[in-house]
Amino acid sequence: MSAGALIAVEAVTRRFGGFTALDGVSLEVRPGERLGLIGPNGSGKTTLINCVAGALAPDSGRVLFDSRDVTRLPAHRRARLGIARSFQIPRPFASMSVLENLAIPLEYAAGLRGRARIENRAAAVLGLVGLADRAGENAGALTQVDQRKLELARALAARPRALIADEAMAGLAHAEIDEILAILRRLNDEGIAVVMIEHIMRAVMSFSERVAVLDAGRLIAEGEPEAVMRHPDVEKAYLGE
Repeated sequence: MSAGALIAVEAVTRRFGGFTALDGVSLEVRPGERLGLIGPNGSGKTTLINCVAGALAPDSGRVLFDSRDVTRLPAHRRARLGIARSFQIPRPFASMSVLENLAIPLEYAAGLRGRARIENRAAAVLGLVGLADRAGENAGALTQVDQRKLELARALAARPRALIADEAMAGLAHAEIDEILAILRRLNDEGIAVVMIEHIMRAVMSFSERVAVLDAGRLIAEGEPEAVMRHPDVEKAYLGE
């Protein structure tokens, strides 16, 4: 692990039966960094972020957060340390208000107590994601882009130092993608390292300071976005021989 790395994945391997989803992957995320994680379908991106966030344990290798080995910690313990993730498919509590949807992780994940404290923090987070004026509305009635914003807000409940945004823009229109990008930049400006997993290359290229590419469970390239996209192995992974 490099000095100063916030997240360090060290030689992580994960198998499902006879299938190797991750094969000795090593990758670091620096404090406050904007990292794009890309790769063809089936390349191992979701398995990697599940190992980082705690949904899966690797078969070998380890995951460190701020120099602490978290490889065997459950997801809720990692969340309290500062690793948050959003999910590709938002699943809000549809019958509850936007604010109530946020109050639940604030109380149970972030450990806030007292209605006033919870509502004040919820209002601040909703302001960060552009939902302050929707706080009292039913979450099930939100548009798709606003549900993505609420999903990001829920991930921010525990004041994370790292946010893993899993395809937060999938299926959105051009202008809606720009809305989510603006939110992610705003969060990064607050000091949160953001790992973007995304297939929309326009978003990845405009957002990322550094890009890492997985293919068939292996890290095949990482570096500045323009250089990575010209890498022969990356061209081969996306375009074939």
